[in-house]
Amino acid sequence: MKKIAFLLLILVGCSEPRGIIRPHDLLGDWQSVSRRPLNMSATLSFTDSDAYYDPAIGDTSMWFQSFKVVGDTLLLDYQGIHTYRCLLRELHDSVLVIQGLPWRERPEKFIRHSATRSK
Repeated sequence: MKKIAFLLLILVGCSEPRGIIRPHDLLGDWQSVSRRPLNMSATLSFTDSDAYYDPAIGDTSMWFQSFKVVGDTLLLDYQGIHTYRCLLRELHDSVLVIQGLPWRERPEKFIRHSATRSK
């Protein structure tokens, strides 16, 4: 019985830390680490009230009139027409990994643009 309890303790201790994700942790400008065919990086920008996404696929971009964080889910409201649900897979320091962004099937890794910092 002690071995099982010890094993569970180790598994819980080694699990990936999630912590609480707050909307202000996202504020600022983010740039994808991967490049698109036009040698451009996708960008994300969060302000206190809205969000902007440029997937770097030509002249396409999206402005979201609001965003909300619920647990590890990012809800992006596209002009009251559609709400995109994205999974925040990683958020720490200057690294953000999101899965479920429009036009992206795989998780996308972003780094915080050096000119912006969270408040």
